Amino acid sequence: MSINAMPDRPGESWFALQVMPRHEVRVANALEYKGCVSFLPVRRVKRKWTDRVKVIEVPLFPTYLFCQMNSANTATVYSTPGVRRVVGLGAKPSSIPDHEIESLQILVRSRAETVPVSYMSSGQKVQVLDGPLAGLKGIVVRPANHHRLIVSVNLIMRSVMVDISASSVVAVSG
Repeated sequence: MSINAMPDRPGESWFALQVMPRHEVRVANALEYKGCVSFLPVRRVKRKWTDRVKVIEVPLFPTYLFCQMNSANTATVYSTPGVRRVVGLGAKPSSIPDHEIESLQILVRSRAETVPVSYMSSGQKVQVLDGPLAGLKGIVVRPANHHRLIVSVNLIMRSVMVDISASSVVAVSG
């Protein structure tokens, strides 16, 4: 069920799509069928029913997914059933920096346990040097005796947190 982005296409930028609740996978599949590149970051959670416990994948950012667009495929994206809008300022869609999408892709590929947290935009920026999260950039926080890395998508004001080792990160500027 995890939807991973295909290789980047030159001349296309990443955009956040707001979709109808619980339509993230349907929209991602429809976009892929139409030839668009989409990325739906997911996380694994345990769900308990009366007769069993099951691990399922749920969207990391409910009602959002990411899509590469240019002027040629904009109409295709807007006409996809389930798409409410392309996120932006006013009526103009705003692109998401590539490094934010790359950080999310690294995080999803690592299969690290993630927890959605309140959006954060300030703090010490770091880059992970080794391990399955190598190359990931984010903000480090240190509650109690744990180090946690916050990865944010500024445009949609959403963040996700993952535990990290303090020895595997280095401070970066910007």
